This record gives sequence, C-alpha cells and structure tokens, in this order.
Amino acid sequence: MLVRLKNVKSYVSKGRTYYYHRPTKTRIMSEPGTAAFVDEVRRLEEKAAQQAERPGTLGSLIGDYRGSPEFGKLSDATKADYLGVLDYLQPMAGRPIAEFTPPFVLKVRDLAFKKHKRRFTNYVLAVLSILFNWGMPRGITTTNPAEKVPKIERPRKMAEANRAWKAIELEVVMLAAPDELRVAIAIAAFAGLRQGDVIQLPWSAYKGGDHRVAAGEDGGPDLGAGAL
Repeated sequence: MLVRLKNVKSYVSKGRTYYYHRPTKTRIMSEPGTAAFVDEVRRLEEKAAQQAERPGTLGSLIGDYRGSPEFGKLSDATKADYLGVLDYLQPMAGRPIAEFTPPFVLKVRDLAFKKHKRRFTNYVLAVLSILFNWGMPRGITTTNPAEKVPKIERPRKMAEANRAWKAIELEVVMLAAPDELRVAIAIAAFAGLRQGDVIQLPWSAYKGGDHRVAAGEDGGPDLGAGAL
C-alpha cells in the first residue's frame, strides 16, 4: 500500500532522486518505499516537534496562540481557515522568531504564491500578522514583520469571481430554489451573512420586523445578541 508521508520533498539531480525532510532540512538516507524510510521520517518528525516546542520559535508562538482565549472564541469556519495556514507554516515551526524579518516574510509570501493561489497567499500574510500582533503584548514578539509586507494584488484583467447578484438574478434563484433553501438564501442575501453563520443562526435571532445583526468580535455576527 502506498503511504504518502508529510513533509517529505524529493529532488532529482543527475538522474537520481533524493529525499529530504523539509522541517529539519535533512536528507533521508533510507531506501524509499521501505519500513526503514518511514521510520527515519518518523524520527525526523519527532525531532522537528521538539524544536518547534522550544521557546522563541514560531512553533512555540503558534502553540501558545492556539491555546489562547482569542483563538478559542473564533467560529469553527474561521478556525479551520487559520489551521490550514498554520499547517502550511509547520515546516518553519522550528525557526526562531527573530528570523522573521520583513524580507524573510516576503520570501514566505513569494514561495506560497508559487504553490498556491493569491487568496491563500494573502491569508498566510494575514495569519502571520495576527500571530505576531497577538504575541507583542505578551512579550513573545517585539515587532510584526508581516505588517508592511504587501499582499498580492488582484490582476486588473481578472474576472470578478464573487460579484453581487443583480436583483433579477436573485429573483430567478429564489424561484428555482427548493423550499428548504429559500430562507437560507434570503438571510445570506439580505443580512449579508456568510454560509457558516447562516447555518448556525438560531431562531431566537429572529425578532419579527427588527432587521438588526450585531457583529461578533471575530468579525462575524453575534448570534446571541443580534436580531433579524
């Protein structure tokens, strides 16, 4: 059975394939496809985890943030988005925080853009900025190296992917949608809520004629205090 191992990178040089463990930048000497290869990767993963736990590293900062009240109060959808970026940053977990300068973060941005789309790349910058801002009042970080790194701009000729529907388009969708979806579509269209927030919206948020939605601290709606 083929097992895909995380954090293993292959390079071809002079007709030969070499394998490296990305977080530790260590060449894997065992024969690929063998139990010894898997065991060597496991040991390197353990080594990387130990390095990431050291105070003053990005991994330590990530661990502290994930255990914080600020992360805990985020919506499930936002947490999932953040965790996707944090998983992407995991190979850098053992790096000292002091190495994260604006030029280094710019390199991180450019590497992310080579492998992923513009939206994910800009989200990497946003999450790094959140991490370093969170660490400053706690004495973990002293600056935010991601703050002034420019985001990847949207190409001018790119078609707008998520434009607002015209009134006639919304009317057609509402007429064609099954009954069980019409309320959800209407809430999203007229209250401006995201899909995850619409799913969580309780009946207690509806007050009959009162079309107010209170924003939560994470940017989403406060489902307990608002009213529709």
